[in-house]
Amino acid sequence: SASEGLEDVFAWEGETLLLSPAPAEEDVVCAWYGHPTDPARRVDITTDVRQIVRAAGLGAAAPGEVAVASTNNRWGDPAFLVWKALTVRLRRPRVGAAACRP
Repeated sequence: SASEGLEDVFAWEGETLLLSPAPAEEDVVCAWYGHPTDPARRVDITTDVRQIVRAAGLGAAAPGEVAVASTNNRWGDPAFLVWKALTVRLRRPRVGAAACRP
C-alpha cells in the first residue's frame, strides 16, 4: 500500500542481525544468507527467519528487537571461501505516512 515501504536489513558473516523494532512475522518479505552479489550462491532462509520472529513474539511482552545470527553454523556455507551476508527484507510503514493531522 501507499503507507508501506520495503527495508533491507543486512549483517556480515559472524555478526548478529538485529531487527528493531521487532517486525511482525508477516512483514518478513524474504531473507537470504550467502554470497553478497551472486544469488545462485545463497540460501533462502525466509521461513526460518519468520519462525525466529514468531518465537520471539510469543513471550509475555512483545520484544523490542529480534536477533538473527549470521553464521555458517546456523545456515550452512553456500559460498565457500567467500565472506557471506545475511539480508532480511521487511515491509515497514513509511515514516510520516500515517501521521495524524489535526
